[in-house]
Amino acid sequence: NLNVLDYDYYFKITDFALAGNIPENLLIYNSILEHGFDGSQFVLGLAEHLRNLLVCKDEKTLSLLDIPEDLKQQYLAQSATVSQDFLLTALDLMKATESQFKPSKNKRLHVELALMKLSSIVSTLQKTTPSS
Repeated sequence: NLNVLDYDYYFKITDFALAGNIPENLLIYNSILEHGFDGSQFVLGLAEHLRNLLVCKDEKTLSLLDIPEDLKQQYLAQSATVSQDFLLTALDLMKATESQFKPSKNKRLHVELALMKLSSIVSTLQKTTPSS
């Protein structure tokens, strides 16, 4: 995983994904690569971040988080802004991205495509949810 300081990357990526902001997420990923981080570790870290957000959706599962209290508060705040449907879809996407990462010939494009899809989940869910 990225070091503790880099949790901010995952919070930003999630915020931009919720806003449908593909360009910002691509720029963040580029910055991560420029700092020498591995794409595979980034995908694993993002999946863990999304899992932590899902765990925060219910008070009964909060004890499953093994993180400092101040970070837990950040997770609680962000989890309140994201739907369970988004998180489950995003986790499926990260699982597929992780499993296909190693054999991918263009690893950067592979992760970038995942970030584009991640940033499109909200609009896709809105199109498939019938309006009342």
